[in-house]
Amino acid sequence: MNVPKVFLEDVIPVTDSFIIDIKDMDPRIYSNYTGRDNKLVIDNLRMLSVNGLAPKCIIRIPEIPGFNDQDALLESERKVRSLGFENIDRFNYDTEYGKRKRNMQDA
Repeated sequence: MNVPKVFLEDVIPVTDSFIIDIKDMDPRIYSNYTGRDNKLVIDNLRMLSVNGLAPKCIIRIPEIPGFNDQDALLESERKVRSLGFENIDRFNYDTEYGKRKRNMQDA
């Protein structure tokens, strides 16, 4: 979703459903993880919702070790729901950072 709106508009007519990994709705967390801002993501989510496409979307919200936590996940979910999305999948990323963190905790 972090693409210019015109690219999204081009694929809407030929797409049955969207699986969208938003990373995090918090601009700081998103930027820390991706190195980019999430303004386009949020604008594109709004555009999909306003055009009645929210039911065709699965919004994936990952827990990303070292970047967000359960509170951030809940806040991202709240924001996504406020945009009209109901199909939400929260899950865990298995990153190298997360593996090292778990290994240190197990030692």
